[in-house]
Amino acid sequence: MELTEKLIRIVLIRKPIHIFLIIIAFSFHASAVATDITFTVKERGTGDLIEGATVVIGNGEKYQTTSKEGKVSFSGVSAATEIKILAQGYESFSKVLKKVENKMTFYIYPVTLTGEGLLVTADRIIEKASKFTLSKQDLL
Repeated sequence: MELTEKLIRIVLIRKPIHIFLIIIAFSFHASAVATDITFTVKERGTGDLIEGATVVIGNGEKYQTTSKEGKVSFSGVSAATEIKILAQGYESFSKVLKKVENKMTFYIYPVTLTGEGLLVTADRIIEKASKFTLSKQDLL
């Protein structure tokens, strides 16, 4: 007998404790179910889609790279699964999924490097400069 059939029979009894247990069982069952999911990766602030970001599921057993639309799809993803998003020029992103939906969007921060310009100068010391000229024949 399936879980659903058992729960229906319990509901027919209509006892408050059974209804409470059914609610708990359904919420646990729903969170444990793996589902197909599409992630969209965007830049925080601008909302630009990020192509080429690597989305890693769990400990690296599943991973894919986002398309031009910033999307990547996986099957069999369940709640309490950790995802990581890595993209060149962006901070790493990591999150444990508490709830799984068919479509999820994540925003990652761009890495911003600031600094001052650097000017390189050098003076040629004339006294130590070579005054000897080599010809092509001297080099061969």
